Amino acid sequence: MSIAHVPDVIIGSVLTEKSTTALDKFTKLTLIVRKDATKSQIAAAVQAVYMASNIISINTMIYKGKITRFRGRYGKSSSYKKAVISFKDDLSSSELSKLSAANVSAANEAEKILE
Repeated sequence: MSIAHVPDVIIGSVLTEKSTTALDKFTKLTLIVRKDATKSQIAAAVQAVYMASNIISINTMIYKGKITRFRGRYGKSSSYKKAVISFKDDLSSSELSKLSAANVSAANEAEKILE
């Protein structure tokens, strides 16, 4: 993946009660990223998209798809990779609100894509 495709690393954001609390209290942003993305590519994408340069760490998790059954037919839910990005605690309230607003808008766009 070249640096020209940096924004393509981020698929969407996770908008749950737990991730929203983590963003407000601990300044941790939770995103769904491509499965082949590395931590350095994720950091570059976050800096490009969210204009945040004070990243402390990035933790990634790969979730395997589960076998589901619906109306007697079997299927599989998609596998995905989740990244939790930790920022410095000295974020101003305007930077934090910008991250929160971007997080909500990205989640809404991801919902529209999935419909």
